[in-house]
Amino acid sequence: MNVALCARWEHRHATPRRSRHRLRLVGELAAALAILTPLQSVGAVASSTRPAGDLRAALATSNHLTQIAYTLVRDSKGGHPNPGAEADLLFGANGEVFLYFADHKEALAENGTYSYSGGRLSLHISTPDFKINADFALDLSASQATMPFLVFSSGHGTSLWNRKVLNLGAGIQAIYNAAMNASTLSLTRAEGSQRALAFAQAWLAAPPIGDLKAAGGRLRPGWKASKGKCTEEGDNCITSVRSLGDDILISYSDADPTLVTLYSSVPARASTTLVPSEIASDPRVYLNPEVHPDSQFDPVNHSAAVIVPEPSLETPGSIADIENTIHSRHYTVTELSGADATVENIAILLRKAPGMLLFSTHGNDGGMLLTASEVKITSGENYAIAQAQFASQLRSEGFVSLANWKLNGQKAYSFAQPNCGFNLFKLSTVCEWPVLITPAFWNWLAAKRHVDWSHSLVFISACETDATPDLRNQIKATSYWAFSQDVWPPYATAVEEYLLKTLARPTRSPEEAYYNIVRIENTHQMIYKEDRLFIGVIGNESSAASHSILNAWGWNGSNWVDYYDSGWMSSSVDQGEIWWMLFAGRWDTNADAGATALQTCFNKYWSHGEPGGLANEFCNSANAGISHAKARLGRDVAYAIYLLIGKKPTGLPGDSIPPRWTMDD
Repeated sequence: MNVALCARWEHRHATPRRSRHRLRLVGELAAALAILTPLQSVGAVASSTRPAGDLRAALATSNHLTQIAYTLVRDSKGGHPNPGAEADLLFGANGEVFLYFADHKEALAENGTYSYSGGRLSLHISTPDFKINADFALDLSASQATMPFLVFSSGHGTSLWNRKVLNLGAGIQAIYNAAMNASTLSLTRAEGSQRALAFAQAWLAAPPIGDLKAAGGRLRPGWKASKGKCTEEGDNCITSVRSLGDDILISYSDADPTLVTLYSSVPARASTTLVPSEIASDPRVYLNPEVHPDSQFDPVNHSAAVIVPEPSLETPGSIADIENTIHSRHYTVTELSGADATVENIAILLRKAPGMLLFSTHGNDGGMLLTASEVKITSGENYAIAQAQFASQLRSEGFVSLANWKLNGQKAYSFAQPNCGFNLFKLSTVCEWPVLITPAFWNWLAAKRHVDWSHSLVFISACETDATPDLRNQIKATSYWAFSQDVWPPYATAVEEYLLKTLARPTRSPEEAYYNIVRIENTHQMIYKEDRLFIGVIGNESSAASHSILNAWGWNGSNWVDYYDSGWMSSSVDQGEIWWMLFAGRWDTNADAGATALQTCFNKYWSHGEPGGLANEFCNSANAGISHAKARLGRDVAYAIYLLIGKKPTGLPGDSIPPRWTMDD
């Protein structure tokens, strides 16, 4: 979850720390972690570990154990978890087992391998803290099991465990937490989520444990014909699981899908070193034409919406700075921050399609965005009941169509199962499930509220939302910005501020802001004052702080035009030449006059291979070197003029030119 909460949801769903000093599982801290003397079990078996991403291997090794967890009651020598803490055996995909320790705030784990065959369980854990080699009979239908090893005591002995049926959502989170905090593993968050996904796939493919009989009746979940894996009562039938990057989507045949959020933002990346360019000291860099025609490319509504459900994920002061920049161009600004950023308030704010929208939150590659709305679910309560209550709340507040709206079977909102603590079974009595809006929400805005973004700039500053076009295709803004992968929050914030500061200068367009972000990363040089925003936060290509994960698009009314390989960034023009001509075109206080001067230079001098020399000092200075390719140079001039005043260039296909948008009043 996550954000961009990956969104960038770091403080709420932080990866558990591997802190052995804060996890007090037994009465004495030393006793909690002075573990263990190896047990020598006859016939011990250690299964091999296959790659977590190998689904076929996961299915081949699927068995009842992926749907079961064992939680420690006590050692035969008296050791036991503290109140509020627990020790569990978790069985992952591909023969991987975790001895998982958790309380509400902390988690750690020891990993190993297991196999189960003929009613016997073989465990092998070999880490600096634990040495377990055991092969013993295990009846999966029994409510308790005695295992031939100690957990919180030294020497030989046994331990008593309670068998628990493992809820899929809770199991996904526990496997992820265990993998990320295993003492001998060092996984990236993406690798940890792959382990969690493999577990979920194995859980769903495993033989149903409903055929196992126990004293209290049939265990859950079981199978319902043509429905999938269900509870004993026949509800909550799970049909599939799917990765959405940092989230896993659980789909049901008889209830709304649920997101399990594993992580949100990514950790800090090493940044590139930035130094001032030689031209940075040239005062002409900061010239802004006083007369310009940009108003024809302004949005219809000179208003801006800033939606930030998790303000703490922005760099301190950045939102205020962004709003001050917007105000400087005489826009009205409405902010929904923190608890105010509910589904209902977002729907009300966006019904008039503000000219600018910044939505900074957690996201995933399903195009879902975290809001501040939450559904409270009491431990043991059917989450479908809470979902129905939220729909009822929407209807009571006048959003009947929103509560019922679907696009290709997807509702306008979804729910994320939160990590209410690192415990698996000793959970908080009340959990708050966050609500996310889906691409169907934006489809509802268009269909029922007639919201049209074709004159607006929209920046969805969240992780992964542009990995697919699902969200983008429902918004269709003149200028649309988003991230295709997990983004480092400080980089996302820097891009937000940079875009607005660029647009606040007359004659600047989003295309120019995007080009200069690429320029800064590729050259490691700063020219404009706002370039300093990227000091310490911009990374190398393909990192979580790079233009390679920053997508910018223009909707021309029928097609998307990608800034990255179109217009200024296309191979049809000389990018450096355009930058210099655009720079020169702004030396005049009148943008039209600057554009005319560039065209005159081409017609009179440059097209003939002459720079201008003493005959025309401006023409001599306004080019970055005369190309022998006359046609290409003509395209360079035409595109510089387009960026300056919006006159469509000839010589380039219309579908390869990002539509112009300006902020000027």
